[in-house]
Amino acid sequence: MRFLARLNFFKYFPEGHKKQRSDIKNFNYLSGNVSANKILDELHLKGLSSNLVASEKIVCELMNIAVSSEFVARGSKVKNLEHKYKIKFPDNKPERPDDFNLYSLMNVHNDSNLIQDFIKKDLLPIANAYLGKKPYIANTQIWISFNDKNDKNPDYGFHYDIDDYRFLKYFMYLSEVDERSGPHEVIEGTHKGNDLYKFFNRRLSDSSTIHKKNPHKTIVGKIGDSFFEDTFCYHRGKNPIKPRIIFGVVFRTNKYED
Repeated sequence: MRFLARLNFFKYFPEGHKKQRSDIKNFNYLSGNVSANKILDELHLKGLSSNLVASEKIVCELMNIAVSSEFVARGSKVKNLEHKYKIKFPDNKPERPDDFNLYSLMNVHNDSNLIQDFIKKDLLPIANAYLGKKPYIANTQIWISFNDKNDKNPDYGFHYDIDDYRFLKYFMYLSEVDERSGPHEVIEGTHKGNDLYKFFNRRLSDSSTIHKKNPHKTIVGKIGDSFFEDTFCYHRGKNPIKPRIIFGVVFRTNKYED
């Protein structure tokens, strides 16, 4: 799958990528000057939606989960993937619990009826219409990124994801994100076209012509700001100077045994 999914031909063979519309009239937990169908149009065109603001109720629920739960460290230097970390949040700012740069809390929706309702009512209908079929929730996650002094994380360079043949992601900032907080950056429109180039170039060099041909979007925002993204677009998260907290949901069209 991970090789064939690099080619758009296999993503939509044999039925093609038929644009579907959403019957959502109003969101339940999100607000913004954009309709559900406008979001779908943006995703098809740019691979990225406009900003949507999550309700304070949702943000508080996610932060309560983060404060009361144990995270695990991620990264190539982590030897014990089972070691749990209780992260402190003085003044709602996370403190690094160890020397690692990334800490993750997986499947945060499992024990929260509110987050499950949020996903069911506001997120799943968008994913269903964009992907063209009923999606599965691959995972939900809260992750906290701290400064990488060596700047060695490959995700700080532009790349695209291969979570399935077809997939869609939703991201929400749980901390204020400015230029010093590792904002997410997307090269718009790169989820489409030039299959052969993408097949051999999952990661972009700084000299790639893609940088000149497509607009770059740097996404800064406040707590609760959120967006949908087809991360088959080239994208990256910049190395944060200040800690960054993000909630994410991954939707995909196939169900795989983990």
